[in-house]
Amino acid sequence: MVKKIPKTIYPHRAEQQYAKKLKKHFSELGEYVVEELSGTLSEIDYELKKQQIREDVNISQRIKNIFKKIRKQSLEYVDEKKVSKESGQFVKNISAVNKSNVAAQERVKGINPIDNEPWLKSYMDEKNKENVGYISSIRDETLDKFEEIVKNGVKKGQSAADIKDALVERSGISENRAAFIARDQTGSILGQMNAKRHAQSGIKAYRWRDSDDLAVRDSHAERDGKIYFYADGELLPGEDYNCRCVAEPVFDDELVAAGLLEPDKVSRETNQTENQSEELASKEIGVKQKIEKIKSTISDVPDEASIKEAGKIIEDEFKKATSLSSRAEKIAEAQKDYEEVAIKEIVTERENTQKIKDKYKQTVIELEDQYEDGLINVNEYNKRLSEATELRNKELDEYKEKNPRKSDELKKICDDMRSNLYYDNAEDVKQIFAKIRPMGSDGIDIKTHLSGSKSGTAKLVANAYNHYPSEWVEKSVSYNKLKVKKVKRGFYRHYEKNSEYAELTLSGEGQQGFIVAIHELGHRMERVVDGLIGIEKIFYDRRTKGELLKWMGAGYRKDEKSRKDDFLDIYMGKDYGGRAYELVSMGLEKLYTDPETLMKDKDMFRWICGILALM
Repeated sequence: MVKKIPKTIYPHRAEQQYAKKLKKHFSELGEYVVEELSGTLSEIDYELKKQQIREDVNISQRIKNIFKKIRKQSLEYVDEKKVSKESGQFVKNISAVNKSNVAAQERVKGINPIDNEPWLKSYMDEKNKENVGYISSIRDETLDKFEEIVKNGVKKGQSAADIKDALVERSGISENRAAFIARDQTGSILGQMNAKRHAQSGIKAYRWRDSDDLAVRDSHAERDGKIYFYADGELLPGEDYNCRCVAEPVFDDELVAAGLLEPDKVSRETNQTENQSEELASKEIGVKQKIEKIKSTISDVPDEASIKEAGKIIEDEFKKATSLSSRAEKIAEAQKDYEEVAIKEIVTERENTQKIKDKYKQTVIELEDQYEDGLINVNEYNKRLSEATELRNKELDEYKEKNPRKSDELKKICDDMRSNLYYDNAEDVKQIFAKIRPMGSDGIDIKTHLSGSKSGTAKLVANAYNHYPSEWVEKSVSYNKLKVKKVKRGFYRHYEKNSEYAELTLSGEGQQGFIVAIHELGHRMERVVDGLIGIEKIFYDRRTKGELLKWMGAGYRKDEKSRKDDFLDIYMGKDYGGRAYELVSMGLEKLYTDPETLMKDKDMFRWICGILALM
């Protein structure tokens, strides 16, 4: 009787245990924040109702101060060391289940499982670090959202109870996001470990198996039962976001029987030495060759699977580019130093100037009493109040002159480090893509293409052009010319090819202007790079499926609406009725200037990198 190959096991228990621990962290963080804010919110609520807040009391600063304390304390609730330990155990649990499972499958075919796995430690360390990064980013985003909820609630005059309810609701969203990370990482890690162990044993192919429930997406249901070769570089089961599909090994005898492998090409996995297997698994192909291989399979425009595959290859190059991460880390470290010193100085300054403020408040109270008792008239009241205010300000200024803040010097260091941050990041990103295609505008007549080419605005656009793929720049320059100018809010206005000019306007100068130039050129490329806007539509429809259109909020017109999804910025989901999108423009803006932040949305990061690599 022929033995049946055991099914590939999805490690549900490992996922559930990890999700439970992560949700607990964010539940406790939410409870702490609500409790910590209760007193302050009630005070502000009372003062607003009684109109007792005086002009010298800065509510926004009070909220900011308490959140500084909360951010510091939050490290105890979502502690990176503890999360790292839990994440490390999570990855180990998946590995143990998978290793045992693969060994059982191989034994049925008479293959001796390979115990030596030289790739495993570095892979597990990498995944652990990645997981800790995800959870830390959710923690930081949660606190940002909490602070935003409190500030907006106070501005709108919401009651303390309503604000607390909003905080509790947001806490639940963070718990769900943490659970999503657990599920997403379980599938991804399982799929990749499976592939590595199969490669080490010489298994060339796998059969896609979906989770056989109502949650399976249509594209994965179509793959169910089909055979794929690892060498083809297809999307692995589990690698797509939130995917619970698995790969079942397909051995050589089945491939031969199905006519998918010639008998004389059957590999001798059972006789391979561990060193040969290691060499097979670690053999590398250059990044350009990998991208070219994907391009060779594309007849027209790339589909989402090709884009994601290329994006993952580029993502690996970004991880090797230590200058990007170290630059961000150094700035974060300098900012942390500045904030620590600044907080201490602010506390000391407040303590030392409290007498001045108390004296002023006492004077105001006495003046109000005298006015209410009819001892002084309104003119005398205003005169004395003005004198008291002037004296208070003078005494505060004198204190600050005698006690200059050391944190001001640290702030200048931070500012200096940021002064070229976006330019430096953009140059590093350009060099990464230069490994696979010509980048920049060298040899292309940008001056003639831009009206007012000597203006500062045109120079910013020219600099932005110099960071785009050369093929895209050539298409843009040959399409029609650009009228560039400076305005309050930048935009791109497209005119068809038979028009002499299109319009591209910028707001801001220096690095800020450069960011806007990258962004608006993204809109230009939507129109001049064939197929790009169609790819955007597919991505937008997938990401925002089921999302309702909502007003984008303060600072935007009432007709400016967005489908929020889990985009890093609400602007990314902006709706134009299908005529245009903000995905390429915002994706490129973030990729070139702040790639570390964009990497928090892995799906978006891989998508925009894949487009730059393939289009």
